[in-house]
Amino acid sequence: MKVLMPLFIFLSIVFSTNLLAAEIVEVPSQWRVDYSGSADPDIVVFYSGSTCPSGTLRLTAATFGSEGKARFWSTVMASKVSGRKIRVFYTDDGACTITMFGMPNDAV
Repeated sequence: MKVLMPLFIFLSIVFSTNLLAAEIVEVPSQWRVDYSGSADPDIVVFYSGSTCPSGTLRLTAATFGSEGKARFWSTVMASKVSGRKIRVFYTDDGACTITMFGMPNDAV
């Protein structure tokens, strides 16, 4: 975890300078998480509090693979159960694609 923190900080800086990147930090208690597609489905989040229509965010299988999808799913569920915040970066260009996620240290 300590190794991933500097990477997360670096990527946070990179994405915060991108005009097409947006961020939400919240407890996902109202989120509806579902699969979309057939063979290797994407994960779709509704009511996330993002600026996208209906708060919809999409984690694509092509970007994160099956391990990344499983990590996202378990991170969201752990956040829901524990009441801790999750940080999600996403494109704010209409596609609303998740680019990075995690639980910040100050997520209480």
